[in-house]
Amino acid sequence: MAQSNDITQPDQMSTEIGELSFSVSKADSPILRISPADLDTLVGTLEVRQVTLEECTLKGERRFEPGNDGMTHLYYGMCGSGSITTSHGLSIAIAQHTLVVVPPVSREHLQCRPAREDRAMLAGSVRVLCGHFHAAFGDVVDMFGGLSTPIVERFSEGDDLPAKLSHALVELKGKEPGSVAMTSLLMKQTLVLLLRRSLISPNPWVERFAILRDHRISKAFAEMTARPGAEHTVDSLARTACLSRSTFMARFFELVGRTPMSVLRDLRMRQAAQQLRVTGVPIGQIGQAAGYANNSGFIRAFRKAYGMDPREYRGQALPPSCIVPHAAFHTNDQSESRTC
Repeated sequence: MAQSNDITQPDQMSTEIGELSFSVSKADSPILRISPADLDTLVGTLEVRQVTLEECTLKGERRFEPGNDGMTHLYYGMCGSGSITTSHGLSIAIAQHTLVVVPPVSREHLQCRPAREDRAMLAGSVRVLCGHFHAAFGDVVDMFGGLSTPIVERFSEGDDLPAKLSHALVELKGKEPGSVAMTSLLMKQTLVLLLRRSLISPNPWVERFAILRDHRISKAFAEMTARPGAEHTVDSLARTACLSRSTFMARFFELVGRTPMSVLRDLRMRQAAQQLRVTGVPIGQIGQAAGYANNSGFIRAFRKAYGMDPREYRGQALPPSCIVPHAAFHTNDQSESRTC
């Protein structure tokens, strides 16, 4: 019997709080979801930032945590037993080696709940690793943004995930040079282990994880993140997903909350910004690599995204010795690329 997720819905609570337990037999196969190859592509673009971790020890008491900061929150049971009541209003049992990932609180949720209720509460006699972070594919699409309820998975002492989290905590406490970068890498490894679990896990949270729920949209999105500067169109992406244009647009918006071309523009700007920060490649070539057929179109799009021209952005990121002359595109086409 697979391990269960111990989540209590708010409308099912009574004087004696009960549990809604999901149990799935090993005979039940996981739902059809993203392929390992496409998952590899997405993981390569995963950016993890603003990681915080601390050890919380409770002895029959309560501790309140922020729940409306727009971050993804993580709780991992080190020993003992207790519960977490999230700002979503869910009560989750937590014990040793239980991992709970609480998605960011939506704006709609914030608008319909009093401010005092927009926080999480830990209770019991338990030692928990608590923290928060931001994770996004291509630094554009929030990894956990499609979730409305938390992920709950149980691990064991021999699994790699507990060791990664413990190492990340040591890095943050030590404050050695490079500790922020190391902690982000360790948290990314933790999330990769969670994604690997999702490929074989029959637990219901997989079905609510947007980027894993529809393998056709995932395939198209993986293609966008792998090659943002390619000549993508809605029609070409729909063909990649093996869907009609209208169905692809509707499904993409339902899962991601934005149109494909809007996401593609952000992916292209992210790629361009990264190249401007860390390379001396001429600005014209960076614009072409981002899918823009002429200089003015790229500069206009970059200014809209970052509030400044590419040259100014680079000047703030690179030392003068690394800055090369501005290069114009060698093209007779004076119109902006129609694929962006």
